[in-house]
Amino acid sequence: LSASPAAGAPRGDDAMRAIAEAAPAGHTVRSSTSTLPKVLAWHLESPLLAAERIAHQADFLAMALRGPDAPVITDWNNALKLGYDVAELRYPAWMDQLLSARGVAPGALP
Repeated sequence: LSASPAAGAPRGDDAMRAIAEAAPAGHTVRSSTSTLPKVLAWHLESPLLAAERIAHQADFLAMALRGPDAPVITDWNNALKLGYDVAELRYPAWMDQLLSARGVAPGALP
């Protein structure tokens, strides 16, 4: 990724380049409207803490309604936007490598 941008500077282009290098051709996460580029750019701008979890709005609201100790749970529709593989029922290995190489803690994804 680019060398030492100012703290908090927009990192969308860096996120898109990293995803283009890692994701298979034609994968939905290669679109700038996918959730993964947004989450990765956000992390590059201001790194997620180890205890933080990524949640779509509906998942966050459902978690809040269940109580303060409720885990983040998502559905396939929201997970697909992040790159979830419904055939394998997991996030793909290339995605795990992409995120871990950039310091996203294991378990940050729902």
